[in-house]
Amino acid sequence: MSQSDGISPGFGTVTPDDGADAASEAPGRRRTAKLLANHQVLCSTAFRNAVESLADRNGVTLAEILESAMILATPARLEAIADPGEPEPGDLSVTVVPLANGQSRTFRRKPCLKIRGPMGLDPALIRRLLAFALALDDGDGWRLVPVAEVTRPYHQIATLERRIHALVDMLRQQYPNVTEEAPRNLRQATALMGFPNEWCLDEASINKRFREMARVFHPDTGLAACDLRMNSLIEARKLLLRFVNTSRRASAAS
Repeated sequence: MSQSDGISPGFGTVTPDDGADAASEAPGRRRTAKLLANHQVLCSTAFRNAVESLADRNGVTLAEILESAMILATPARLEAIADPGEPEPGDLSVTVVPLANGQSRTFRRKPCLKIRGPMGLDPALIRRLLAFALALDDGDGWRLVPVAEVTRPYHQIATLERRIHALVDMLRQQYPNVTEEAPRNLRQATALMGFPNEWCLDEASINKRFREMARVFHPDTGLAACDLRMNSLIEARKLLLRFVNTSRRASAAS
């Protein structure tokens, strides 16, 4: 693989802050930065057109294509990419420039790609990296996309997570008595399930309230899923149902 100054694709150059005393810097606080340069890379007209078309189709710059290729092109992958080479002698780029006197002037130059990228990359390596990017853009496999398109789903997920956390907090505030500590007596069980007292209860009302609250705290399906809070609900229902059934049997016996 042809590289200059030992620079590998995808790695920047470590430089201290300007005017900073390196000895006074805390460990791990040195700044890493890529030193950039303007490259004019000679190449064939067909190769130049293919790279520029790739950039236009995906809405990215040549510099972004080069940076993406440097991230993805491991040495093993790049080994299989041959240098497309410089243009043939007869391969010239023709530019016609209109003059103020109404005439025009024709310039014939070797085709090249003007691209901004890290210093230390030689033209052959840049051509191979761009050829690697073209190989990825086969329509059925990989596709180079703008950074904004890649990061957009992550921003959307982060927004949804914030909304979910806010909704969970609201639900927990709606049931403040449902704690992770299971109720130990009838009074605690009554308060946990939000009833004013135990004498207004029957089996149907207890089970109805339990189903409503289980939809919130069930560890598998609840929005505010919590094993311990669900166990507290289960224990509270047991205590209340036991009280209701005992009271009913006592009333029937009398």
